[in-house]
Amino acid sequence: MRMKYNKSSINRILLLLVIIFSLFSCADSSSGSDKAAGGGDSATDTVTITGISLNKTASEILIGGVETLEASVTPAAADKNNLLWSSSDESIASVSEAGMVTAENVGSAVISVSSQDRRLADSCEITVFRSMASLEWSLEDTESSPGSFETTGTDPAEGPSSDLTSYRFYADPAELSYILISDSEELTLRDRGTIEVWIKADSIKPFAGIVSKGQSKTFADEAYGIQLFTYESSPARLMFFLYNDSGSYIAVNGSFDILIDSWYHVVGAWDENTMKLYVNGILDGERANTTGGVRDTAGGLTIGAQLSEIYNSTYGNLAWDGIISGVSVLSDMMQQDEVEARYLSVVNQL
Repeated sequence: MRMKYNKSSINRILLLLVIIFSLFSCADSSSGSDKAAGGGDSATDTVTITGISLNKTASEILIGGVETLEASVTPAAADKNNLLWSSSDESIASVSEAGMVTAENVGSAVISVSSQDRRLADSCEITVFRSMASLEWSLEDTESSPGSFETTGTDPAEGPSSDLTSYRFYADPAELSYILISDSEELTLRDRGTIEVWIKADSIKPFAGIVSKGQSKTFADEAYGIQLFTYESSPARLMFFLYNDSGSYIAVNGSFDILIDSWYHVVGAWDENTMKLYVNGILDGERANTTGGVRDTAGGLTIGAQLSEIYNSTYGNLAWDGIISGVSVLSDMMQQDEVEARYLSVVNQL
């Protein structure tokens, strides 16, 4: 039997087909959107961190100062916003969640950064100092330091740290070897001061000068200094000395023999009441300062020897045999916590 369709029936059929087609299209679109948002192949999946590194392994900050450490992760696409920051001693240096370090007190602390599961980490040694406003002369900045700078019979050398300027001196009695900084008002340290130096001996030469204010072979212009001196029958002892206005000196002698081919951090510090000798961050000896004031002389600051002229054919100019590094002269007395911090900031690099 042949069916007949009028125009109205055909329109209803076409409308029904359009509705059915639209429903299937919406279902396919919805399915595709769900996959993009939650499927396993999405670009928004978390990328696992496989490595963490800081931009520094060590840093120095003045009290009250801040420094932001930068952490890098691998692969680069990994999220580093959830890294964990910590300090080994928050009383010395604290750190924020963004890696900003604040120097709280003199000393050393280790700042660490790690992944959330703490499987991966890196660290930076932070040393906190007081202000070096009392710095009067430094081997690291001879151009802006007072006085002229003269080198004789020396060579640049490798020091305990790449940050320190270092020279090698030679104790040949027939040849001069020294650095001389001419006298200036800044080097007159009557009531208080500090001498800081790193030393390494190739051999022990009796009475060898290290750093001293004075240069004449008559010793009439000596004011303060550090040298080797024979003490308890040993020529390998350090001596830190101060001269008074009458030309007499008082001294603190080292308690042990220094060894060749070993680095030592040596500090001689004084105020109106006391004088102290530190070696490798530790107080090695002290005594009352009875000078009544360290004398003012016209002698220059001599490094690597006692004198800038030959004393005799046996001792030459009483020169050091080895390397001297990181010399600083301050117009204030460095305290023990800062001495220790300055020693540790370098020794951790050896």
